[in-house]
Amino acid sequence: MNTAIILAAGKSVRFGSDKPLAAINGKPMILHSFEVFKKLARVIIVANKKNADKIKKLLPGIQIILGGKSRQESVLKAVKFLKKNNKLRPVDDDLILIHNAANPFVTIKEINHCAALAKKYGACIVGNPVYDTVKIIDGNFIKQTLPREKIILAQTPQIFKWEILKDACKKAKIKKAADDALIIESIGGKVAWTKSSYKNRKITFPEDAEFMSPKLNARIGIASDYHEFSNSGELTLAGVKFPHYKKLLADSDGDAVFHALAAAVSSALGKGSLGTFASAMCERGIKNSKKYLDAVLKKARAKNFKISNISINIETQKIKIDPLSPQIRASLSRHIKIAPENIGITAIRGKSKNGLYCIAAVLLTIGAAA
Repeated sequence: MNTAIILAAGKSVRFGSDKPLAAINGKPMILHSFEVFKKLARVIIVANKKNADKIKKLLPGIQIILGGKSRQESVLKAVKFLKKNNKLRPVDDDLILIHNAANPFVTIKEINHCAALAKKYGACIVGNPVYDTVKIIDGNFIKQTLPREKIILAQTPQIFKWEILKDACKKAKIKKAADDALIIESIGGKVAWTKSSYKNRKITFPEDAEFMSPKLNARIGIASDYHEFSNSGELTLAGVKFPHYKKLLADSDGDAVFHALAAAVSSALGKGSLGTFASAMCERGIKNSKKYLDAVLKKARAKNFKISNISINIETQKIKIDPLSPQIRASLSRHIKIAPENIGITAIRGKSKNGLYCIAAVLLTIGAAA
């Protein structure tokens, strides 16, 4: 079985804080790599003494070992761990995928391409071609200009057959290899390379993270819902029951706020109206409108969207909404996990004497799950 080793044991001196745990697009940097590699191989994390417990809490059940003082020492410790562990020990043709936690934007496509070449040649890394002019300096003066077509910037993953990596670690003629391929090179081994994706570059400084993070991806959804009042039951708005007012007529609990919100999120995702998913749920006996909103929020999470802002407008002549707004806002804040100040609720009397009309607008942005 192939094994991915994610290196997270560095000191992050130039970054200024613990890099693997720094937030990138709403989640710790190490999670970006882990979520990709777990689909392709079993994963081992190499951590340091300061972040090991935090990573363990972040990724319960994942094998974590302590690294060394240098990158090469951390890799050697991981190799020794695999050699001694009967359950995890690879066989000779298995691949070892070594990756920096500081390369969060790696793609499955480039990993698979690199792995295919490693399977063929025994060792392969990904790298960025150089498009700038590269010069060697001597103090304050230019000494030599290098042919950039023969230079790449090495990135990760760096992938090796187990037998080749194991042998190279044992015979290595270098003590502080800048990357894993250099261990192979030091004993005369050949390492293939393939082009990495443009964004798969190592984050060293905080501004690197800002530069490589995707630009804001926002979507807006607007929807409405209308129900007339019944002569019985309790009014429910945003999951809050108001016993002094009658229920809205509906096959469900008639929660017009949740209905309008669910439809607005669905619209922002490019999906259909409320009935395209809620009707079937209602027929199965699901009457709680909160479940309809949960269903569409799950779709938003799958695309890494969160709700950043909500605007609700309620139109009715039957009741005064403003006194109820604090409870509605608090309920939405709890359920959707959004700050109360990002929820706006307005109301007008409108034209309908016997019903309640709700309009909802939502702003979805890329980030932590909604």
